[in-house]
Amino acid sequence: NKKIKMSSFELKPQTAINPFSKNIDELLFTYPRNRVPPQLEARGVSHSTWMKTYDGVASIYEMSLEASKQMKLHVFIFLPCFLPCMMPKMMKVSSDVHCAWLELVKSQTEIYQKHGINVTLAKEYRSRTTGTGSDRRFRMDLETVGLRFEMSNDPVQTQFPQIPTVQARPVAKDDILTRLEKVNGLYKDGAISYEEYTQLKSRVMAGE
Repeated sequence: NKKIKMSSFELKPQTAINPFSKNIDELLFTYPRNRVPPQLEARGVSHSTWMKTYDGVASIYEMSLEASKQMKLHVFIFLPCFLPCMMPKMMKVSSDVHCAWLELVKSQTEIYQKHGINVTLAKEYRSRTTGTGSDRRFRMDLETVGLRFEMSNDPVQTQFPQIPTVQARPVAKDDILTRLEKVNGLYKDGAISYEEYTQLKSRVMAGE
C-alpha cells in the first residue's frame, strides 16, 4: 500500500506564555495574523478564515493572561490566604481554558475539512513547580499550546480527512467543574496528599 505523506505546521506562541506579560500583543506567534500561511493558501483558505482562526487562539491566551493578572493582584493583597482562597478560581480558569480549546478545535475542524485539512490540538511538555520549601517538586505536564494543521501531499487524494476523535466525546463543562470541586474538597480536608490531588486533577481535566 502506498503511504500518504503529510505536511503540517502549528499555530502557537513561539515561547511559553509569560505571566508578567501585559497584553496579548507581547506574544509572538509562529505565523502572523495578516498573512495566510502558504500551506493553507495553497488549499484555498481565505484571509478572513485565517484571521478568525488566529483570533480564536489569541482569545484563549487573553483569557489566561487576564486570569494571571487577577491572581497576581490577589497575591499582593491577600498573601496569607493565597493558596486556599485562589485554588477554586485557579481550577475554574484551568477548566474554562480546557473547554475553550475543545470548542475551538471542533469549530476549526468543521471549517477546514472542506479544504482537505485536518485540525487537531498542538501540545507541548511544560515544566511546573508544585509544593513549597523542602516539598518543592518539578514536573513536566503535557499542555495544549495551539492548533496543529495537517495536509496530505498526495495529489490523488480528494476525500476529506477524518474528523479528530476529540469530537467523539464532548466534555460537559459543568461536570468538569463539579468533579474539580470535589477533588479540591478532598485535598482541603486532608483526605489526599498534594501528589494525589495533582494526579486526580490531571485525570479530570483529561476527561477520564
